Amino acid sequence: MSVVPGRRQLEINHPILGLYRMYPIAIQEGGLLESVERITFNGHAALVAMPLRALLDIICRRKLAPEEVRGFADAMRIDVEHLRNIAPEVWQSMGRVYRHKRMTLCITALREACKK
Repeated sequence: MSVVPGRRQLEINHPILGLYRMYPIAIQEGGLLESVERITFNGHAALVAMPLRALLDIICRRKLAPEEVRGFADAMRIDVEHLRNIAPEVWQSMGRVYRHKRMTLCITALREACKK
């Protein structure tokens, strides 16, 4: 799964790698590369989301409500201890990535769930 800015879903059916889908999500201008690293595999570069960014992109794509976030994290078998160690500035930067207020509320809900 990949996310892209914009409104159009893209699909590429590669004969060897299979079906690859790119889903649009509403991202603030300049937020696309926040918590995304450029990784090189066998001489080919790829943009790979850091774990928190990947989790939040899935939450955004699935349009989860803030009250569903903790249950979703538990269902994904995410150890909240790992989320507790995320620096406050990382949480703040993630809050500036997405356009929807729902995502701001989801990020707050996830961060608060980690404190418990």
